[in-house]
Amino acid sequence: MSDAQNNSDKAANAKTPEQLIGEHVGLAMIAGAIPIPFVDLAVVTTIQVELLNRLAQHYQVDFNLERGKSMISSLIASSAGIMAGKIGASLVKGIPGIGSLLGVGSQVIFSGASTYAIGHIFDDHFRKQGSLFSFDFERVKRDFQAFFEEGTIFAQKKQKQPPTGQSKDDILSTIAKLNNLMQSGAINKDEFEKAKADLLTRL
Repeated sequence: MSDAQNNSDKAANAKTPEQLIGEHVGLAMIAGAIPIPFVDLAVVTTIQVELLNRLAQHYQVDFNLERGKSMISSLIASSAGIMAGKIGASLVKGIPGIGSLLGVGSQVIFSGASTYAIGHIFDDHFRKQGSLFSFDFERVKRDFQAFFEEGTIFAQKKQKQPPTGQSKDDILSTIAKLNNLMQSGAINKDEFEKAKADLLTRL
């Protein structure tokens, strides 16, 4: 691991869970605005897995990438209405003319709210000395819905805030995540270039 990555991890570990959740909500909202169906979902999922990893580091919980991805997918899928909303907001971006306008607004809020809910669910779980292998999905379904509703309000307020000095770094970080997805084969080069071009217009 590089010195830069070590320093980044140390800085992340020094932040409070609330700070980590807030930052990743912002990143997810940027990713949710990518006007390409399913590419937005792929980047948002990557950001949510990263948040889970950061929270695990904060509480010194062993982290497993595949387990983390599976838990996030299962948690969101357990709330059928939320999952349907996320996919629907992403798909509507593909409608010529008005699709991008309508879909982006919805997906930005969905992305922020679901990231907020995931962050708070796992913050509570890890704080109580839970691990990635001691998670009771049935018990947290109701809590997840409540956190999602809180997250919707949080994301709506955040969306109305003027850009901060960190917005450039957030956009560049999102582009880096897009590149990682392209390298892994999750998205193709054309999708990467289109999403990258859209993000660069916001700098």
